[in-house]
Amino acid sequence: MRQSDFIKQVDQVQFMGQILQCKCDNCNYTRKDIYLGSGMTPGIFYFPALDLQSKKVIHIDINDFIEVVERRNLTITSANVNKLEGDGKIPYFVKGMFKKGLIKDIPISSSPLTLQRKNNYCPKCGKYKLSFAEIGLFD
Repeated sequence: MRQSDFIKQVDQVQFMGQILQCKCDNCNYTRKDIYLGSGMTPGIFYFPALDLQSKKVIHIDINDFIEVVERRNLTITSANVNKLEGDGKIPYFVKGMFKKGLIKDIPISSSPLTLQRKNNYCPKCGKYKLSFAEIGLFD
């Protein structure tokens, strides 16, 4: 493979969003087709969140709550996140939505928008037994 072909493939992967599934090991709550990332659509960045009204895991657009400092450096605008929480939507990167596990597991997404694979809050049973897994990509 030529260097230029490799660079094109890397750039293409960077613009792919992930499709996730979540499942609770305690109560078997399951939800599919949860988006993480932006794909190729500018101005949108999806992230898993808890909808307090429906008690379901959903994906929400958090583009208005993050600021890109450099290409891979993000900061979170806490005032906007607080407003979102007031509307009953809590992203899974917010403290209280996950517990740190004893076993170091590679997160699906890293800081500051951390999404752990395991030990996330389940909207059905209230235990920290919800796991996220990648099941596909979107663009």
